[in-house]
Amino acid sequence: MRISGQDLLTRQTVTAHAKLMIVIAAILAVTFYDLNSKSWIVFDRDLRPEEFAQISAVILIYSMVSYAVHYMGDVTSFCSWSSESKVVSDNLTDLKLHNIFDELRGESREIRRTVKELRRNLGRSSENEEKLRSDISLAVDNLHSVAVKLERTFDGIFKGFSRLSLSAKFILFFWYGAVPLGGAILALRLILPTAMKSF
Repeated sequence: MRISGQDLLTRQTVTAHAKLMIVIAAILAVTFYDLNSKSWIVFDRDLRPEEFAQISAVILIYSMVSYAVHYMGDVTSFCSWSSESKVVSDNLTDLKLHNIFDELRGESREIRRTVKELRRNLGRSSENEEKLRSDISLAVDNLHSVAVKLERTFDGIFKGFSRLSLSAKFILFFWYGAVPLGGAILALRLILPTAMKSF
């Protein structure tokens, strides 16, 4: 799964999530529709409800462990990517995203300082150069407008990153974290009493 060009979850995690959710859904369906009240015939052999529950518990626990391994690797990667704010450049070196924005923001401030200095000097120039003064004034206004637009753009980028971070966290921690964990716990609670009958 990709968000903003970065892999949020690996293919292995998404596949393990799908398998775990299928196992959970199957266990919940069998339990809620009471499909496990009688023995099943599988390969010309009776499969008692206790045996079915034991097999289901083993498959569920294996799926949970497999998913947990992949998921924890992705969470670790996401947390380090989010905190380091790295972005890959054209020459495959890592650049600090905040450093780039700070540098551009500094340039924007420098443009505004230059505009203020030009306006101050513009007031001191001689009256004989009225045409030149008008042209300089127009250039200063244009430069100031560009600086303001630049600053708004950077502010919008930072807001976009916080929205991205929020949606990425929702997907990662709720949909791929809390939902499978809650479903697995519910499925285990439903099948373990039946699975433990034969012990």
